[in-house]
Amino acid sequence: MSKFLHILTTTLLLCFPLYISAQQEDYYLVDDSNEIPDSLKEFMPRLWPETLQLELDYLIRTSPILASSQYGIEVFDLTTESMIYKKNEQKSFMPASTMKVFTSSAALAFLGKDHKFTTKIGYTGTPKLNEWIIPQWKDEVVTDSLGTHTIQVPKDPIIKTSRTLNGNICVKGAMDPMFSDSDVRKFAASFKQLGVDTIYGSLVLDLTLKDTLMLGEGWMWDDGDTNPTLSPLLVDKKDIFASTFLKYLKQEGIVLTGKTAKAEYPKNAKDLAETTHTLYDILTRMMKNSDNTYAECVFYRVGSMTSHQKGVSAKAGRDAVNRLIHRVGRAPEDYYLADGSGLSRYSHVSPELEVDLLRYDFRRSHIFNTLYHKMPIAGVDGTLGSRMKGTKAQYNVHAKTGTLSGVSTLAGYCKAPNGHWLAFSIMNNGLKASSQGREFQNKICAAMCTVE
Repeated sequence: MSKFLHILTTTLLLCFPLYISAQQEDYYLVDDSNEIPDSLKEFMPRLWPETLQLELDYLIRTSPILASSQYGIEVFDLTTESMIYKKNEQKSFMPASTMKVFTSSAALAFLGKDHKFTTKIGYTGTPKLNEWIIPQWKDEVVTDSLGTHTIQVPKDPIIKTSRTLNGNICVKGAMDPMFSDSDVRKFAASFKQLGVDTIYGSLVLDLTLKDTLMLGEGWMWDDGDTNPTLSPLLVDKKDIFASTFLKYLKQEGIVLTGKTAKAEYPKNAKDLAETTHTLYDILTRMMKNSDNTYAECVFYRVGSMTSHQKGVSAKAGRDAVNRLIHRVGRAPEDYYLADGSGLSRYSHVSPELEVDLLRYDFRRSHIFNTLYHKMPIAGVDGTLGSRMKGTKAQYNVHAKTGTLSGVSTLAGYCKAPNGHWLAFSIMNNGLKASSQGREFQNKICAAMCTVE
């Protein structure tokens, strides 16, 4: 019996260090000098991110839409600065409204979240008080040698005043998409407060911030109801400032004798009122609701401010975004950005570029802190409000959606279960229905937020 105990004790002492070593080496007792047999590999437990990679492979392999459409995907670990997953990441795709990530990033990088979009109104000339006397008469009965009769005699006259302006009303547009009907009413009321009742002049609109083109390159001609109007002076996103202002001016009892003209805001004009919104204000609707008018206004504003020119075209906005792409470390000539909203079907970028931009933004708090909070949140608000509900992606994924006919894209941020920050881009083109892309993207996002 003692010989058996001796053998057992010796065996345990020899095996125990190997057991401990096995616990420290992913639970496997393996001879380091030999490869793990293929027959055993499938039974080995996986570690993150391999588990996520396998799940993404499975989702792509089993997706029914990818055989007949184009897709690209990239997932990057921002915490460890390492690639997690990529497929077709360098291929070009139409970005649709993920283009707004480029526009907002450029605006935050070059202008800052506190940049002001200020629309102002003023006038030329000097208000003048006019006064005139209107004689008044009254009847008076008198008796004289001819008898009694009635004559007219003077009484206290009526003194009338009028405050007129011999000059023009001048308005300077700022590409502010939040300028509203109530702002126009305030502008008209400012002339009532000035005390004038007649203006001998014209309504002069300064629209020189951009060129005269009202539509963007590559916009579909039959999307007329959804294409934004590109003007520096919009009212509730419509090109109706002149008619709206004149209506409210008339309601204030003020007569304008001249017509509407277009010219630069005079240097000698006296400012009377203004309305201001910041880039931070504008980005909320632009990103959460994917508002195309808001995005185009920001795009042209960035182009104007960075080029220091008037009458800018879409090229100025494109040049600004290309400067950012160069800073990111990519060659702008490898891509094409036709507009600022993603409406154009001429634009083409890659998942790789979108993730590189998200990485760039993540490392710069003055961009990321605003961009992240302005993005739609899965299952909460904006264009992601109804998506990914009931999954771990809800409340977690902050991302910009993109939708055109046959196109669905998604780019943004999320946190993996281990707390790592991830940046991702998923681009689907050539779809029979955009909803197919959204379903695929929802599964990818759920996997990124669930797989450990």
